[in-house]
Amino acid sequence: MLISVVDSLSIALYFVIIGYMFLLFCYFMFIRFRKTKKLYWFYFSLFFLFLLVSRALFIVYDYYMKIWILDIRYNGSNLPIVIYRLASFTGYAAAGMVVGILATLLFTKENKLHKSMAYLLPAAVILIASMILWLPAGYVVDPKYYWYVLNIAEAPVEIIPSPIFGDTYPAGLFYLNYIGLPILNFALPCIFFYLAAKSVGVIRKSSLLNGLGLIIYYIGRSIQPLLKFGENVLVQAFVPAIIILFGLILIALANFMLQS
Repeated sequence: MLISVVDSLSIALYFVIIGYMFLLFCYFMFIRFRKTKKLYWFYFSLFFLFLLVSRALFIVYDYYMKIWILDIRYNGSNLPIVIYRLASFTGYAAAGMVVGILATLLFTKENKLHKSMAYLLPAAVILIASMILWLPAGYVVDPKYYWYVLNIAEAPVEIIPSPIFGDTYPAGLFYLNYIGLPILNFALPCIFFYLAAKSVGVIRKSSLLNGLGLIIYYIGRSIQPLLKFGENVLVQAFVPAIIILFGLILIALANFMLQS
């Protein structure tokens, strides 16, 4: 099985995004953070690092697993499940870094409580997200997993049903993707907009762009699976990646405004 033209175009665009995120990681880690030693820039650089690792792993999972799946099934490997776990976890870890960024902006006093919150809040998000690494596969296996598409009767993992979608969606992913992730996706931009309303000058502009960039990024991530049902191959290949890239550019611009 060969990769289609649409998939090839999508992969190429996502590699551009990965390269862009790597450059941003290097800039904010080795220039901004190394110079200032501020926790804000540390979290911000790790945000891009986790995003690029997650996207790279999802490229392997979304585009290459369907090519290798017959060999994987024949050899009895759980490689796709492992890749999906790692890709999802690093994506949630990126959200944890955004929580860390917000914590450094919200808790600014030089006392133990505020300093602790800057570490504890992102750590809590990552701890919750780590469930996808250690829960049994039946709780977190991707319901669109190619083993199921090929032959559900021979699927090596039995889905643990979620309370709403039953055995069509695993319980672990239900709580992470339909409860935890929407809360983060809604709350994080709102907090940036709140900071913008309470701030002035560069901080206000930066917070507005951060919030807007996150919303656009989440829109790009959300419409990606929906467009697969359309007939326009160019829309499928380009639109989600371009929206994601635009959101990341806004987030980067927001933080280039901050000089220290």
